[in-house]
Amino acid sequence: MDRLTPERRRRQTRDHLLTAAAEVFAQRGFHEATLEEVAAAAGFSKGAVYSNFTSKEDLFLSLLEHHVTEMFARVRSALEASDIPAGDRLGDFVQLAVESFEMEQASAALYLEFWLYAVRHPEARSRLADIDRAQAQAIEAIVSAEQSGAVATQPEAVAVMARLVVALFHGIGIVGLVDPDAVDANFLEAAIRLVDRGLSDAGP
Repeated sequence: MDRLTPERRRRQTRDHLLTAAAEVFAQRGFHEATLEEVAAAAGFSKGAVYSNFTSKEDLFLSLLEHHVTEMFARVRSALEASDIPAGDRLGDFVQLAVESFEMEQASAALYLEFWLYAVRHPEARSRLADIDRAQAQAIEAIVSAEQSGAVATQPEAVAVMARLVVALFHGIGIVGLVDPDAVDANFLEAAIRLVDRGLSDAGP
């Protein structure tokens, strides 16, 4: 059995707090949720929250960073497990987009609520922008890896398309909030095909 070192205990506490925060934010929204509620849901004192996060804003952004990291880990794992040649992976990307969107849609309103908050708070806006950039870089890395051994698109074009994908799916999330029936698998497939066509057109 692994020894429960102070570092590991702190990591476990942080993980419990993030899990509790996800539940509380989903139920209460960013503005209505309190750190006391998160602490209670996790079974810790409020002091435990402040020993890991400087504020509710920091907690929310840390939760978002954690969520993005896990999401891309799942994407990479799914792609690595596929035997389909890299040049024929469009179907894989469509399936991943559908699965990811279904998971993300439940928190789309929460993200939009925080996005509006961040627009008026420079520090939150800067960190949220960093998260979007990290997502784009992860997409760029995945696309570049998928193109290895094939006719690769110019790196500058891949970077632009990666940022476009992030913006596109933020927008699709908003559309899904007001008209869920409009965003189905066919709609997402059309979006992925549009991006794929753009990458093909941007080839060397």
